[in-house]
Amino acid sequence: MLQHIKINKEAIEDERYKYIYSVEEVNQKVLEVIPFREAYQQIGKAIKKGNFHPDRTINHTHEGSIGNLCNDEIRKRFTNVFNKSKSKENSL
Repeated sequence: MLQHIKINKEAIEDERYKYIYSVEEVNQKVLEVIPFREAYQQIGKAIKKGNFHPDRTINHTHEGSIGNLCNDEIRKRFTNVFNKSKSKENSL
């Protein structure tokens, strides 16, 4: 079944999905030294008034973000925990 899945990379450009960028817009304001609560309220008001026009350019760098998933670190931690649990099982 998975071999037939096709990813529509243009789907994110659909106007229906523009609100997923609201978190990015709030984060950008916080990085510009606007308190989170104020930034959240500003973006919320823009959405409510129909004035929300997000910057769809995303450049994630923080750990766990789309641009920096840290899969290798997650894999190492998982393997470590898994090996410890197997070790405990074998000692019982």
